[in-house]
Amino acid sequence: MPTPHSRRSVRFDPNARDDRVLPGYVFSRREQRKPTREAAAPREELVNTDPEFVLSMEADTRLDWFQMALMQAAAGKLKASALYAVVERPRFAATKALKAMVNANLHLFSPKQQKALAAVLASSSGTSGEQEGGGSGEQGRARSRGRSRSRSRSRSRSRSDKQKKKKKKEAERKADRKEPDHKDSDRKDPDRKDSDRKDSDRKDSNRKDSDRKD
Repeated sequence: MPTPHSRRSVRFDPNARDDRVLPGYVFSRREQRKPTREAAAPREELVNTDPEFVLSMEADTRLDWFQMALMQAAAGKLKASALYAVVERPRFAATKALKAMVNANLHLFSPKQQKALAAVLASSSGTSGEQEGGGSGEQGRARSRGRSRSRSRSRSRSRSDKQKKKKKKEAERKADRKEPDHKDSDRKDPDRKDSDRKDSDRKDSNRKDSDRKD
């Protein structure tokens, strides 16, 4: 229990030296630093999941698109339902690489979707692959046929040109061979003409002699 003396001592005493002057304190205000916002990382653009847009791609481009879509689906950025809407098309997995990748990532889809995709892949093995790959194959075959025809035509033309050149050369050679024969015949003709003239003169002289005798 505090005594009355102790209570008095606790009271303010203006005569006391320590009670006359209040001690001074210096306070410093700390400014709260505003937390600097970290630079927001650039958001990765989600791939376009329009089926018509994806199916219009070439097989190699479609493979790259599917790899990017799988990465985004695994990270939770892309919904598996949006990816399934594209993959379920029979024309999507037109190559062996795409089929293998779809089979390897069936765990991303629900059991019903997995069964549906397995059925689509099994049915597209002999139909859709031929439709997409076969169109390009037919075009390639048509081009190769056109090239082979053009080559055969060029070869036949070159052969005919060579044959014509050979015939011309042979004709020129024959003409060169016949020319000296004509020259020799021309040289021999004047001699024959002279002999014929002499014979005719002799005949004429003989006729005149016979007439005189008569």
